[in-house]
Amino acid sequence: MIPIYVINLARSPARRAWMERELDRAGVSGVFLRAVDGGRFSADCVAAVRRRAPAKPLSAGEAGLILSHRKVWRRLLASGGTHAIVLEDDVHLGRGFSAAARQDWSHWRFDFVKLETMFDRVWLSRRGEPAGLGALQRMGSEHHGSAAYVVSREGARK
Repeated sequence: MIPIYVINLARSPARRAWMERELDRAGVSGVFLRAVDGGRFSADCVAAVRRRAPAKPLSAGEAGLILSHRKVWRRLLASGGTHAIVLEDDVHLGRGFSAAARQDWSHWRFDFVKLETMFDRVWLSRRGEPAGLGALQRMGSEHHGSAAYVVSREGARK
C-alpha cells in the first residue's frame, strides 16, 4: 500500500478525529502532517502572497493550503517513495478508497490522479485504463479542488 498523508491544522482536532474514523472505516492508516496555518500569517506575509498572484489574489488560508500540499510533496521526495495519496482533513472516503490505496500505481505514468469529486460535470476521455473499482481517464476540463489525489514522485518534483 502506498503512503497516505493527511493534511490537518493543529487547531482542528475534530477534523483529525473525523479523518481517523474515515481511515479506520476504510481499513487503512495515514500519516497526519501539520498544515501550514494561513490564519497565522503576518500582514506582511499576506501582502507578499497577494502580490505573487495579482490576477486572482489568494486568501491567507488558500496560501497556507498550497504550502501544506507542497510540504507533503517534499515529504514524498525525501522518503524515496514513488507515489502517495494526499488527503485534506475533511474528505469523505468512498467505497473504492481502500482499493485505490492498495493499487499498484507504478503501471501508469502520471503526475496527479484525482480521487475526489464535487459532482460537477467534467469532460473525460472515452479511453480509460481499468484501475481498482473504476478506470483512469484523462480529464479535459477544469475540476477545482485538491482534497484527495495520488501524486507520483515526478509530479511532486515538478
